[in-house]
Amino acid sequence: MKYDLLLNENTDSKIINRYYLFGDNNIIRFLPNINSINIFIGANNSGKSWMMRHLMKIQDFQYVLNELLIISNSFNKLLKKNIYAQQRRDLWSTSFTAPNIRIEKLDTSSFSNIISTSSNNKDNFIQLINFNYWEHFDVEIDPNEISKLDAINNKIIETIKQNKKTENVIKYFIPTLRTAHSLYNSDGNKIEDDIFYNTLQINHPTENVKTFTGLHLYKSILNARNARKEIRKRFEDFETFVQNNFFSGKKIDIVAEFDKDKSLNGDNSGEIITIHIDGENDTRKLYELGDGIQAIIILMYQIFMAENDSIIFIDEPELNLHPGMQRLFFEQISLNNDITKKNLTYFISTHSNHLLDLTLESDNVSIYSFNPIVEKGNKKIIIKNVNSGNNELLKDLGVNNTSVFLANSSIWVEGISDRNYIKSFLRAYCDDDNKRNYPKEDIDFAFFEYAGGNIEHYIFGDELDEIDDDEKFLKEINTLALSNKIFLFADSDMAKEGTKKFERLKLLEEKFSANNNLEGLIIRNIRESENLLSIEVWRKILIEFCNKKDITGETQNEIDNYFSTISELNQTEYVGKFLKKIKDSGIPLNEVAKKIPRGGGKEWQTFKDKAFLSRIILEKTLNKELTWDDFKTVPEVVELTEKIYQFILKRGKNMQIHNLD
Repeated sequence: MKYDLLLNENTDSKIINRYYLFGDNNIIRFLPNINSINIFIGANNSGKSWMMRHLMKIQDFQYVLNELLIISNSFNKLLKKNIYAQQRRDLWSTSFTAPNIRIEKLDTSSFSNIISTSSNNKDNFIQLINFNYWEHFDVEIDPNEISKLDAINNKIIETIKQNKKTENVIKYFIPTLRTAHSLYNSDGNKIEDDIFYNTLQINHPTENVKTFTGLHLYKSILNARNARKEIRKRFEDFETFVQNNFFSGKKIDIVAEFDKDKSLNGDNSGEIITIHIDGENDTRKLYELGDGIQAIIILMYQIFMAENDSIIFIDEPELNLHPGMQRLFFEQISLNNDITKKNLTYFISTHSNHLLDLTLESDNVSIYSFNPIVEKGNKKIIIKNVNSGNNELLKDLGVNNTSVFLANSSIWVEGISDRNYIKSFLRAYCDDDNKRNYPKEDIDFAFFEYAGGNIEHYIFGDELDEIDDDEKFLKEINTLALSNKIFLFADSDMAKEGTKKFERLKLLEEKFSANNNLEGLIIRNIRESENLLSIEVWRKILIEFCNKKDITGETQNEIDNYFSTISELNQTEYVGKFLKKIKDSGIPLNEVAKKIPRGGGKEWQTFKDKAFLSRIILEKTLNKELTWDDFKTVPEVVELTEKIYQFILKRGKNMQIHNLD
């Protein structure tokens, strides 16, 4: 379900009167299509921060289904004008009394009016229909029209029941004024007062919002270490995030240290945050870590420590984060199970085109562009709920091709599913050996999706009609790879020898490694990428695709027992065939595969939602529920992963990915 967030119901704000939804001449009433992650993007001084501050001031968030406005407009369109009907005295008798009827249009500028008016209309519809003497009123009433209006009004009331309200929700704000460094005065004493927070309160006062600038990180860690079990668990999840992403998975302890004697004498200079690494004698002081690591620690600490169902406001998370770190931030808030299970809602303002690009991989993101205009001397801000691929956003951010740094290498894949599988394989492969560091996406490598058959347009220009164009084909490949450093992954779709596709893939395969900048792997004898998934992977993820109503405590055991009877999967057939067998065995599997005509009947083929399957696998890999042991039982996965890792390693300038001695 998609919800709109009400903005000005019971909220007095002059600022909000400057905002208009794109294509609407009325002052904004709601933000459409609110999602788990909501990104505000636009040029400087475009009104993003004003909107964030307005949202922070709303005490109770009221969400309405966005179809409510559509249904209400259809009611108004059919009604045309209000019906005010009174009983005709000349037809009135003592045996009955006709009711007075008021059926009114809905004021769609106020959702509270829609609620009250539709309720009043319902009472009038009941009286009118039960009375059933249409001629007893002083205006003509069309029974057919009343019947249609009543049906629409009932839809409105049912939709209203599905609205939701968050009362007393906890709100957190991570402003641009933030740092993990302690601040000191001229006497060398640590400043205890949060001067960043004080500054924000003077300039933009907010109430009932927990603002986290990082200046009290020491005290927060000290309190978390000594808090109730639930809070300690959140802090342990945060430590796990830090150790997995910055310390090669080694066990760490983040400690708020202090010198007791100094503290008793009023000297707080010994109060520092240190990181103890399992197996190492030395400790790391937080302020000795790179600025990028400190920046993401500030962001992620508050998110991990936030209460369930909270709302997180973040101003420009990209500060001090290079593109790889921005990806890490986005992956965590959208995929990390310790975070996603908390049901947090994010409102993020940004200028980062990298962060914008990352949203292409997620379906739980809404993007809002802010564009200020001046009309008759007054500033108006136009908000547009946009598609994440809208190029106008890059123009608003001042991004040109020359202003975007190219990654050191590119991995060409057919689509988002292959992208997520390769990320899962690489992540598990690196996690399996602490001498391997996961390469940074968008710096060490970047994905390019060629969308199946469209590869001919990207590589060859116009589509080739004859295989005799191989000279042009090879020339185009060599030229393209000079600067792009391409690794191309493709499955053969079981192309048969002698077909055009088979011959072109063969020519392409022959060029791998002949050109220093072009490598790849074309996997023969598999139907599609999903055939790379092992029995163990399917065993661990299949319950995600079962009917939730039919799952019992025994369902996973049934899945385990089923797969214990299988020694290998047929890689040449669509995965839908074995899914049908699983469903027929009694496991409550949804119909997750397409059915297409085959002969006189229909046959299961492949997954309906490949992207969702790949996201489940990536999420479970990031959460260590799927490991390299699960993937490596398929030889083609081992070959593909090792080739890609060595390809990136050979071309990487980021020394962090090189094997450690």
